Amino acid sequence: MPHLAKFRTGWSNENLAQFILYKFAFTANPSKIADDIGLDYICTLIESQTVKRTTFLYPKSTFAIQIKSNSRAINITEKVGQFNNLELPFFIGVVNQEKLSLSIYSGEFLQLFFSHKGIDLKLKIKLTQREDSYGVDDYYRQNDDGSYILFFPYITEIYAHEKIEDIKDKVSLIQKVSTTILDNISSKRNHEYIFTVFGNRSPQLYMFAGPGSVMAFRKNVINRITEVFYNLNWLFDNNPKYVNLEEYQIYKELYKKLERLEEYKPLPKFLIDSYEKLEQKIKDI
Repeated sequence: MPHLAKFRTGWSNENLAQFILYKFAFTANPSKIADDIGLDYICTLIESQTVKRTTFLYPKSTFAIQIKSNSRAINITEKVGQFNNLELPFFIGVVNQEKLSLSIYSGEFLQLFFSHKGIDLKLKIKLTQREDSYGVDDYYRQNDDGSYILFFPYITEIYAHEKIEDIKDKVSLIQKVSTTILDNISSKRNHEYIFTVFGNRSPQLYMFAGPGSVMAFRKNVINRITEVFYNLNWLFDNNPKYVNLEEYQIYKELYKKLERLEEYKPLPKFLIDSYEKLEQKIKDI
């Protein structure tokens, strides 16, 4: 029985992609059979350091990548829930056999999009060139039938013949985008919904309110003001000259007002303790 050529081509593309990825990352293959989740490689970026003529490789941030042989739109409607819950930066790599290269595109808008539009929708991914900046409504497109197209901006192209010293800037760019996505994943998981959009010139910030945020914003306020008192306590113990008493009074007034609001009762013990410790230190001056 003859073998389908497309399967061999697919494996060839994945092998070329892994060869290129291996230049700058540790790579691992998720299961290809029962547990296939659409991620071809899990990659951990490498940082090398040489000590006494011996080179050591240190792992840095990790990302997932799916390998494609062309840049056609990808329907992910059936996997929207999976991508919504994914806690790794997600990239798509397009292999070019003639050029022996791998072009990498970024899923940096996934967390922003799902927080903005939800997950009960039809969705395709479109690989695009990167714009200098993105507005809150132009990182995706809505079709007439109500479905969406989410843009995956271009990051870089790496060639099989390039040496590691030749691609440092490209790897650094992958690292920066990956870090931005990790920050956004953390923000979404913590129900803060403040997202950074990576930009060629400068990053942009977007914030969303809604059903998820409205359930968490008061808790986030408590966490932030507790952070203030913990840090003011630390400054008082270690560098008291940097404690601004006027600043402290502002936060003290906010604390007292929150203390009276029904929506914040009862204040958590860790906030009360941090405030009272600092208040006692101020009184003892």
